[in-house]
Amino acid sequence: MGILRLKGKEKKWIFTCQHGPEECYANVVQTCSIFLLNDTSLALNFIKCMSADEKPWLAGEKCARSLLLDWKVISTCSNGTRGNEYEYLMAKKTRALDPPHKYSPWITLNGVHTEDIQDKAETNLFQLICDTYTGKKPSSCNTIRNEKNV
Repeated sequence: MGILRLKGKEKKWIFTCQHGPEECYANVVQTCSIFLLNDTSLALNFIKCMSADEKPWLAGEKCARSLLLDWKVISTCSNGTRGNEYEYLMAKKTRALDPPHKYSPWITLNGVHTEDIQDKAETNLFQLICDTYTGKKPSSCNTIRNEKNV
């Protein structure tokens, strides 16, 4: 995502995206879902649904409906100052990446990006998380380990 400048009397951030304004709008919709839902799993399912659509920038309402989400709340956020500010916060996080991101998706794990993390995440994200998680592992991680040893 290109950054950003304040423009106009409303002082809204203007974003430029690799694939144009439609991608920028889809990004804001997805960002609003992250901030508003306070449920990572539900937000990821919403984002997954939008991303799978041929025209993700038009899929928000359909995806919200399929997940029983209130599209009006997400849409209001996406088209207003709150969504603009949320997207700015995400853009600041993207700009702060070290090393700077060069492509998408740019996978970080615990704030770190390496080509090894990127490759493992693209091959088997669930396994990568199970292997690196330092807390008490969920039983589903044990299932994976048992399957590897069979």
